[in-house]
Amino acid sequence: MKKLLMLCSFVSVLAVAACGGGGAAGGGDGGKCGGGSGCGGSTENPMAQMMVDQYKNGTSKASYYVALHKDAKAGQYWEVKSTSEFSGYKSENTDKWQVAAVTGDGPIVENFMGSMGIVLAYLIDTSKSAEDAMKTGNVKKAWVGKPGDAPAEIKIMDIPTGGETGPAPEKNYEDKTEDFTDVEIAGGKWSGKKFWMKMKDGSMESTTWTATNGWFNGLIKMESKMAAGTSNMELSKFGEDGKPWLKW
Repeated sequence: MKKLLMLCSFVSVLAVAACGGGGAAGGGDGGKCGGGSGCGGSTENPMAQMMVDQYKNGTSKASYYVALHKDAKAGQYWEVKSTSEFSGYKSENTDKWQVAAVTGDGPIVENFMGSMGIVLAYLIDTSKSAEDAMKTGNVKKAWVGKPGDAPAEIKIMDIPTGGETGPAPEKNYEDKTEDFTDVEIAGGKWSGKKFWMKMKDGSMESTTWTATNGWFNGLIKMESKMAAGTSNMELSKFGEDGKPWLKW
């Protein structure tokens, strides 16, 4: 079941990369925000206010689950650059997450969605295990705003309820998991799990490196091939001097 969830996650990541957009799992950089340096740039994304309004009026809702490492500290940030080419269209985006603050109610995590020009923020319940958090949610509150704005509280997605379970679906992919140790990327040295997956019909093949000593979702590298094109992701920057993007 865990591997099936991972497969679904990979497909979602590739869909985001192909569209050049951001979501609960990340977003493009838009050239405006950088971990450790706050947000800059004088040109506002024309979609920003529209997206903020959609979250404010409940048309869009925040994710009920956000991956977060243990012992999160204010200022920690994690940036993963993605490059993709689908049907001749090339795109580059940077997924940016940071711990804006650690409060008595839990850490506040910000995600800058550069392709949309907005910031989503989440108050995280750290009392749950990672597996329980994925099933039952770990987001206590959520906010939205453009860089430099005061955060506006927004609604959170409903947590899916487990209905009746039928027979397990036929496994339509091959997969393999192995350990990796001391892989050097972005000035850090990482160890964790390497997960390879290939659809039996050949429509997609993906290899993902997830570091157990990494932050947030721990993704440090991903290489994917699909019939329509390719997508690659790699940790580009991390640090502990990030500044909040919203005015808390």
